[in-house]
Amino acid sequence: MKKILFTILLCSVLYTLSAQSRKQVRQYYYWVNQAELAICDSNYQRASECYHTAFAIKRPCIRDAAFAYKLHTEYLYNLDRACEAFHFLALSGDKAYFSDGDPYVDDTVTYAELWKHIKLISDTTQSLVIEDLWNKAHEMSRLDQQVRFASYENDSVASATIAHTDSLNFQKMQQVFKQYKNFSEYHSGFGGGFSSALLIHFARMGFASPDVFLLKMVKRGDCPPANYICTYDCCYHSIIKNDDKTTYGTDPSYTYIINNTLFIRYPDNVKQIDRNRKKLNFAETWADYVKKVLYVNQRKEGFWFYPKQFVIHGDEAEEEQREKEERARYDSGEIKGAYYDLDPDIFN
Repeated sequence: MKKILFTILLCSVLYTLSAQSRKQVRQYYYWVNQAELAICDSNYQRASECYHTAFAIKRPCIRDAAFAYKLHTEYLYNLDRACEAFHFLALSGDKAYFSDGDPYVDDTVTYAELWKHIKLISDTTQSLVIEDLWNKAHEMSRLDQQVRFASYENDSVASATIAHTDSLNFQKMQQVFKQYKNFSEYHSGFGGGFSSALLIHFARMGFASPDVFLLKMVKRGDCPPANYICTYDCCYHSIIKNDDKTTYGTDPSYTYIINNTLFIRYPDNVKQIDRNRKKLNFAETWADYVKKVLYVNQRKEGFWFYPKQFVIHGDEAEEEQREKEERARYDSGEIKGAYYDLDPDIFN
């Protein structure tokens, strides 16, 4: 009886710790989303406070630390918080100098004090990157690019070679996740790009559920959900399924540019999309995502919360005609959504 009671008690404690961890991740994602929305409104001081609150809850995703560093050096000169953000970047393997020898701080004369602190952090911070894990990730990436940009006798040979390499890389990924059960993007040294690369491979392999490993990483706050949802929608729906659906509302067919107009098509299942996002512990709603998409496409210099949108090209007359016709489809209600004028100087 005592053994049973102990087991029940242990399970209860573990559940409480797990629930507490989920709560922390949700809180972290909430404050990061608030920071990004504040940036979209040019309320940089509020954004600073939101990032500071988020980073006190848990170690930030590298993407968020990079945005916070940009905020506190280019928009608010806050030395303490810039250094706080750079410390996390240093933990992920970033150094004061880029690989080409250029300093991380553009103007080391004007920002001499910042540069001095950044250099000190770089020199004294031991990164969390696991060399073996980094090497495995780098080798998978190298092989992937090598086979995709190689020359082949014909399409059949190309397809067979790429498929074989994808299969090998998938097996290597399984071994990586088995060996390093709870690693984060900090350990891989690839940041969000590593998680995206993994997901692309899962999708290429045609698995019904390509997020088998990465979903856990996102839920526990070990890789950024923004990278995950975009890659999932693009690879799983557009490439593998080739359908007109979207799980998280970021499918490229829903936001696109013709000439100097940004079109945003509204999904039929926005409520379900928001529920899917919530399952990731992600605070950003689809409406928040749209606001950030507008920000990215309407600002020449700013924060790249999401990639710039898919652009439909043609010659000048073709683009203008297609733009006119697409606007008419939105105006008539044939397509449910909205469109926005973009500044040609910013867009180009």
